Amino acid sequence: MQCYRGFVLFRAYRATPILFSNRKSNVFAQSLCEGVTLMGYADGVISAATAPLFMAIGFVMWEKHWTSSALLLNIFKCTFASTIFLVVSILDRSFFSVSNALFSFEKVGYLILSSLLGIIVGDNMWLQALKLLGTRRTMLVDSIKPFVGALLSALILKEEVSLMLFLGMFFTASGVLLVGLERSEEMHTNSGEEGLEGRVPDVSIENVVVNTGAVSSLTVYVGYMCAFFNVLLDVGGTIITKQFGQTYSTFEINYIRFGFAGYSMGLFVGMNRAVSTLILKSQPRSSFVWPMLGRREWILISVGAFFVTFLCPALFFYSIFEIDLAVAMTLSSLGPIYSIPITCWFKGEQVTVQSIVGSLFAFVGVIPLYFSLGG
Repeated sequence: MQCYRGFVLFRAYRATPILFSNRKSNVFAQSLCEGVTLMGYADGVISAATAPLFMAIGFVMWEKHWTSSALLLNIFKCTFASTIFLVVSILDRSFFSVSNALFSFEKVGYLILSSLLGIIVGDNMWLQALKLLGTRRTMLVDSIKPFVGALLSALILKEEVSLMLFLGMFFTASGVLLVGLERSEEMHTNSGEEGLEGRVPDVSIENVVVNTGAVSSLTVYVGYMCAFFNVLLDVGGTIITKQFGQTYSTFEINYIRFGFAGYSMGLFVGMNRAVSTLILKSQPRSSFVWPMLGRREWILISVGAFFVTFLCPALFFYSIFEIDLAVAMTLSSLGPIYSIPITCWFKGEQVTVQSIVGSLFAFVGVIPLYFSLGG
């Protein structure tokens, strides 16, 4: 995909009336392709690192205004974002896109599978882990995601694993963990509520009742299994997307993934409510009842969905085709770092020494990550 840009520029270059020898043309094409590849690396790093910023902003809006269940928020954000992705995909193919790859049943089927694994099943596993383990333990398991991504992408996608890559992942993951664990402890101390900052690229939010007291060994075991399977499903879904989504734009990929997830969950809720109302003659579950919100609240929730479920995945899935998967997943975990100035601005929270040290660790880790790509 990176060299494809260079090929397009090279075609324009060859179309000029100036005559060049084949040797000079080949040298120029190689240099041009190398330059475009480095541009692609920079684009990918910036996109992956910027994506969690939009997610952190959207989380603040949802936390302040969403009053219902995670399932309904998931349905709303997925259908809302998939509609925007559809419109942008049509405009992109009509006016801007160089490639007009045809949709195949095989590739679309695999993208739907990635949606099922990463969004529908993976998110529910993650929420269950939060209920059984709490934030701190769930975040500890989440921190291995870049390393699992590096291992699986090396085995399946044949991406190179280097010492610089692991060094960058270690520093960045350590910094994010330092900040995230401290913030989760503050939230439990101050309010006892669950904050969900830093979750990427397929996130759910719910007023989760977190288990902070003594729990049985079986509960802890099940919680860790849910958290670990969420990591595997999230990474697996992303690898499937990278394997079978190369010919499509990030907008088309996300339209398929979020469209399938949103309408599938919407169908599930609709059928459940129909059974409760028409057959059982009872009230539907409270988690299936849409909240009564004003126009302002719906606008702010929609803006949050635009940040979290449109801009964030659009940037992230663009980045995985420009840089190695492990690098993209590591950079996309920077949400807790970005949440520091955001919550400081909106909530007036104090910035601690641990947050500063964690942030420094995380951003220092970006340097070896970039150089691991050949930057």
